[in-house]
Amino acid sequence: MLDVVICGAGVAGCALAIHLRRQGLGVLVVGRSPAARPVGEHLPPHARPLLTELGVWADFLSDGHLRCPGVRSAWGSDQIEARDFIFTPFGDGWNLDRARFNRRLAHSARQAGAEVDDPAALTALERTPYGWQVDILRNGGRASRACRLVVDATGRASALARRLGSSRIADDRLIAVAGWLASAASGHDHTLLLEAVPQGWWYSTPLPDHTQIAVWMTDPPLRLDKPRALQALWRDHLARTTHIRQRVAGCTLVGEMLVRPANTYRMEPPFGESWLAVGDAAAALDPLSSMGIFRALTSAHSAAAAIARHLRGDPAALDDYATTMQRGFAEQMTMRMWAYRQEQRWADQPFWRARHTASSAGSVEEHPADRDRRGVAVVGGAGGIAHDLPGRNAV
Repeated sequence: MLDVVICGAGVAGCALAIHLRRQGLGVLVVGRSPAARPVGEHLPPHARPLLTELGVWADFLSDGHLRCPGVRSAWGSDQIEARDFIFTPFGDGWNLDRARFNRRLAHSARQAGAEVDDPAALTALERTPYGWQVDILRNGGRASRACRLVVDATGRASALARRLGSSRIADDRLIAVAGWLASAASGHDHTLLLEAVPQGWWYSTPLPDHTQIAVWMTDPPLRLDKPRALQALWRDHLARTTHIRQRVAGCTLVGEMLVRPANTYRMEPPFGESWLAVGDAAAALDPLSSMGIFRALTSAHSAAAAIARHLRGDPAALDDYATTMQRGFAEQMTMRMWAYRQEQRWADQPFWRARHTASSAGSVEEHPADRDRRGVAVVGGAGGIAHDLPGRNAV
């Protein structure tokens, strides 16, 4: 019998598997690599100790990710302000090849002794006197495994937590409209660039594959089911920026554009009898902090300690994990409001007015774009709903 089955083979799920194997626990990771290109590509400098603890730092350095020397932002004024990572104790940040980063963690989880089934899906689960019986679909066949505890690491889908009765408390309806661009000229500016605009904010950063990503963070337009109209809207708002527009001048859209939910929420409760949620499956915060991957890694670290205590018979372990998660979430919400209040140029605009008021992560109903609409009992994978936008057109 396995100790833990982790549903989801993304950053949080694979990092958790590595930590659990270090404690001698038997682990199965059930996942499905995302069909679409992952959004979320910045790793801050202070993630280095976490990767070192996982034992992947040396391999990470050889994987071809792009060093990011700092952040430049036009926030609160038209002028660019720079924050250089040279002043941090951990050196540069990184612009990731996310697919490669995810594969590295999955490979390291296997090397640590975890079973990693990808592609696979956890299709059903049943409580037993010793924990759980889970059904898994993989390679066209089905298998049944027994375990003591299950973990939801399905990202924004929160598929397992929903199945087990947890509810999502959402604070906003933020979405990310992302386009990847290529240019014949190779630039040398590897910084993360942020720019506030009346209807939200943009970020752009170069990537290791010689493209760069430009993402419009905004509240949803009236319609999300008109891809071509949304692509035109993205172009129109890109043209109204100052610094982002200059950075991508002469570039060409390549591949698909994507719309992803990026709203702030928490799952309540984030754990139950012999189960817990980790990473974005438990809570997600505004991408403004560029801390999504970092939070997935720290969440995995905390969850591993709690799971080990729980399986040793400590009745307070999962409660302590939830308390730690909730405290961190509250602190980040306070920092989020402070950051948004630094931008006062468009305080009368709906986007900014909503973010300048007190919030408790519970005043806004969940947006349909953030729901799991696949209609299965439990699905392993990165989670999230994407609307593909066609086109290979000049900006």
